[in-house]
Amino acid sequence: MISPSHHLIGHWHEARCIVVIAMVRIILVMAIVGRLASADSIVERDLLARMYQSLDALRHAENRDEAERKKDAIRLRLEKALAIDDVTDNRAIRALLFVPPVAERAAPAIILDRPHEDPASQPNLVLARELAQAGFVVLAPDLRSHHDTVDLLATGGVLPETLLQRDIRAMLDFLSRQDYVDRGRIAVVGSGFSAALAVALNARVAVAVLDELPNLREELGRMALLASPALPDPCYLVYGLLRFASTEDLGALIAPRPLLITNPAQTVADYLSALYQSYGKLEALRQITCDRTSSYCSQVGREWMVQGLGNNHRNHGELQPAPLQVESRSIDIPVPRSQGPIMHEPLTPEHLRSLLGEPLPDAPNVWLLKSTPQPQEVALTTQPGLVVPSTVLRPGPEGGAPANGQLLALFDAGRQSMLNDEIVQAALRRGWFVWAVDVRGVGSLKVERDGFVFGASALLGENFAWRQSSDVSRTLETLERGSHTHRTALYARGRNATVIAAYVAATAERDRPEWIVLRDGAATFFNGSPQQYLLPINCFHLFDIKDLLQQSRPKLINFTQLDEIESYW
Repeated sequence: MISPSHHLIGHWHEARCIVVIAMVRIILVMAIVGRLASADSIVERDLLARMYQSLDALRHAENRDEAERKKDAIRLRLEKALAIDDVTDNRAIRALLFVPPVAERAAPAIILDRPHEDPASQPNLVLARELAQAGFVVLAPDLRSHHDTVDLLATGGVLPETLLQRDIRAMLDFLSRQDYVDRGRIAVVGSGFSAALAVALNARVAVAVLDELPNLREELGRMALLASPALPDPCYLVYGLLRFASTEDLGALIAPRPLLITNPAQTVADYLSALYQSYGKLEALRQITCDRTSSYCSQVGREWMVQGLGNNHRNHGELQPAPLQVESRSIDIPVPRSQGPIMHEPLTPEHLRSLLGEPLPDAPNVWLLKSTPQPQEVALTTQPGLVVPSTVLRPGPEGGAPANGQLLALFDAGRQSMLNDEIVQAALRRGWFVWAVDVRGVGSLKVERDGFVFGASALLGENFAWRQSSDVSRTLETLERGSHTHRTALYARGRNATVIAAYVAATAERDRPEWIVLRDGAATFFNGSPQQYLLPINCFHLFDIKDLLQQSRPKLINFTQLDEIESYW
């Protein structure tokens, strides 16, 4: 047992840590406010605001009965968002295995789930050996390769957290097959959101020790401060997470299993205390604030393992530091090969919306053009609060000729680069109005922080290029309504622009627009052409750019020379 003097030291550690954490959170809030006040990207502000709105709209279970009713639905949504069955990569997991020196019966087992850390680092080796000496089988995997790199092309379109959860599941399977492991007494000792998610999803985990259970509101604040091209921590990037769950909901999935949390966010701590109390299991929850590397924190964690998992013949009294003769062996844990996903639904606009994001609120547009051949600036609104700048060119020597049609020009380089473009000039000669538009992420609305846009889109469960295509489609609808001929066309030039145009083509009605010109574009998602934040998460098995274009009702023109479009004016 921990001595009274050790308790006093522990309380002092807790008080000191609480003060430090509070100061850090105050500084973080001040930094976020400053960032928002000075941010020059309306696109980034929109993403951040919608993330907070989604988080605020979540309603957590308030008692045991409500938590039990909601568990299956939340687990199902997490499983669908992770898309573990879509993973075809079955590379083995490299891990260190520690087995107690003597075991009279099957021993309880512990998985060290620390994706940020090397399992062979000295602190992790010492902890694993102490636990093994105390009678626990310990499995310490190296998860850094999945955690440290966000490369959708390498993962088949799934996020790193999918691979981490797939690996935890494989490790639980491995331990359950070993004769020397008691499969009913498996625990997870881990840090951060990823470890909490592993415990929440896997009922086979009997006991958990989790460090730094985060408040997602604070994590979003840290995202807001990211510099380009830095990515947010992949541990909490679950596709669409903010639409249905936060840390509190993971805690509700874990309850009422024995849970020790060190350094929890205060809001999470308060929520879990009330929830465990509603279960009548408050003794199964312990929350402390301490330095994870301190002896006090380690001692509390080890004793919690003994209390929650029971003990073997070696577990009695206060646990002592392990002698170094408890050695590990390196093993490769096999990962079952998935059959891969099967596409069951046709590629319809409704299906794309379910995969890439439901429509955002629309906004009305009103404008007045002058009779002049000079470029005119018009501000269009494609959703409340999002103003899309456009430059308009009118045909005729005086700019007063009636419009034979409305051409929307979309250039990766921005609308200012379109003045001397040969297709734009051809449109003006043919009596067409030209609207060069900078949708979100393009030209004057170009985003500077790709990592933030990627992370925010992932958490919202939407694709950025899909949102860009919504800007284009709504602008085309506005132009059609404002034209006496009701003729519209789209000209997309550049890799980003042609991806946008592919989504427009896949969802457009016939003759709305009449035709789409693609130029200097990306032919596929899979050769590294589009930027990471434009790639459709969890969708690589469902469609490529060519599949979107095959759905097109408007006429498609892959531009090589001007004569190809002469007949369409």
